[in-house]
Amino acid sequence: MPALYEYDELPTTADASYPPAPTHSRGDSQGDTPRFSTNLTRARRRTGPGRLFRGRNICRLCLISPFLAVIGLVGWYAITRGLKPLADLFTYASRPLWDHQPEQDPHQYIPHLYAAGVPPDDAAACRRHNFTQREHPLPRLIDATIVSTELDLLEVRLRELEEVVDTFVIVESAKTFMGQPKNLSFADNRSRFARWEGKIQYLATPGRQLKQGEDPFNVEKEMRAAVTDFLQSRVKPSNRDLIFMSDVDEIPAAHSLALLKSCVSPLPIHLQLRQFVYSFEFPTDSRSWRAQLHEWGAGPPMTTYVHSKVSDNVLADAGWHCSFCFPRISDFVFKMSSFSHSDRLFGNAHYEKLLDPKEIQRKICSGEDVFEMLPEAYTWAELLWRWNGASKSPSAVNLPGAVIADSERFKFLLPGGCMRDS
Repeated sequence: MPALYEYDELPTTADASYPPAPTHSRGDSQGDTPRFSTNLTRARRRTGPGRLFRGRNICRLCLISPFLAVIGLVGWYAITRGLKPLADLFTYASRPLWDHQPEQDPHQYIPHLYAAGVPPDDAAACRRHNFTQREHPLPRLIDATIVSTELDLLEVRLRELEEVVDTFVIVESAKTFMGQPKNLSFADNRSRFARWEGKIQYLATPGRQLKQGEDPFNVEKEMRAAVTDFLQSRVKPSNRDLIFMSDVDEIPAAHSLALLKSCVSPLPIHLQLRQFVYSFEFPTDSRSWRAQLHEWGAGPPMTTYVHSKVSDNVLADAGWHCSFCFPRISDFVFKMSSFSHSDRLFGNAHYEKLLDPKEIQRKICSGEDVFEMLPEAYTWAELLWRWNGASKSPSAVNLPGAVIADSERFKFLLPGGCMRDS
């Protein structure tokens, strides 16, 4: 069984090293450096509701109570009157007062020991991670992903994984999650992916319109269920075959999947991915863990295609998650108005301004949130740190190989390439 550690979060900069050294509690000057769970336990012992009403804390509460009362009244007014932008501002700005980092997120991080030039999938690699080597023949590795319009990221994904993945399952719908008709982007451009045709299993679903007031996530769940049915009826994995599940912009590193394919690891397992927004120029502190690997026959009682927590085990620093990484402004407009979280757009009375191409372009180059929402932060320090959006990084080290090999084609994904076509 591999050595497992609990970390609050992992480094997400483009050239971060791993594993980090253990540190002390959240109050340390080292800020976002991970710490072991033993320190977390000690920190919890030193805190609690009772300490809030002792000594100088009472004076502090007296000083800030009028401010808190005003915030509460503004939030109540916004929520009861249906003023979503103001309600969102209240909710996100006050989150450190009433919320905390979800304890149900996967937290048993497996240190990932990898360096260029060191084989990631031999017996020594398995031993380094306290795994055991699989017997040959190795199981089939199936990569299953849902695509909308992200053909560039799909190409980057296929080129990254072509040597380790045996079957690519690509699924798209004729309607958006909002129920609006859309082109079948992959089908219309399938010749672009002829290099992988022998490995591709393709499914197009009709989609459907939303009912009045229906949550778009219902349609997303139905599409994931369709992927499960397609795997069962068409792909037909054996019980020992491995299924990798993630959105198309959640790209695992080839060496990460090679390790998990060649070694017996605790399955199912999540992959922690470095998070970026708009391009690899903007690393963020958001946590990305929803990418996951399953053994098809493990259950329970059957394996389903999901995008939620299935285990506490996480392989650290195992790939990249590039959100809203599009080459054209029109792609941003389409994504903003069609994906499951489109309430972030249409809940704003001035949503037309958010769709203005000049505004979108400005935010792509500055790292600001395209929806003008505050970050989901659980401490005041984190909220202030992330208030103005993502910060630029000049590093393009340890990125998907295709992005570097074809840097001119994929310049929109690299530092200095923020300008987009219309």
